[in-house]
Amino acid sequence: MPKAVAVVDYLDLRDDPNCYKELKIGKLRFKRYSPKAIEVIKAALVEQSADEIWELRRREKASS
Repeated sequence: MPKAVAVVDYLDLRDDPNCYKELKIGKLRFKRYSPKAIEVIKAALVEQSADEIWELRRREKASS
């Protein structure tokens, strides 16, 4: 799992309509994050590094 995806999953950004939406054009889906999502990610990375979050997510998946 890429570290950016681990951070997004850790913060549950895809569940927040203010941070994430999917656009469908024809049969294609485009995943879009808002400027608010970037702010949330930057604030989270002050508290924990992407490496730490990635390791936590990796351990959680391994234990499930």
